[in-house]
Amino acid sequence: MPAAAARAAAPTIARIGTAAGSGEKVLRVATNAEFAPFESLDENKNIQGFDIDLMNALAKEGGFKVEFTHQPWESLFPALANGDVDVLASAVTITDDRKNHALFRSLLPDQPGGAGAQRQRRQKRGRFEKAQ
Repeated sequence: MPAAAARAAAPTIARIGTAAGSGEKVLRVATNAEFAPFESLDENKNIQGFDIDLMNALAKEGGFKVEFTHQPWESLFPALANGDVDVLASAVTITDDRKNHALFRSLLPDQPGGAGAQRQRRQKRGRFEKAQ
């Protein structure tokens, strides 16, 4: 499948549903909580880390709730593709193959798609601008 067609068919990044019976907006987020400090389990098996804090901040600002699920790494992309979850919040290396199956956005400055990478691209074009 051509990359553009695959991206068009990729699962929606933020498909917010409602909790059964409550009418409350809920974003189902899967992670593999084995990559501290981004995501990990604390001593009580609660999911914690930068990605979790970020998703909670987005939920607060956006007026929705987040349900987190810790899953084995190999189950993350299939869960997204099947619609079992709405978002993956996990440290993921962005590869061309993975871009054919999901949409990515990195908020980390030195990752592909992140602010640092955007700034570097602007510098290479000779038009340095502050990254948005």
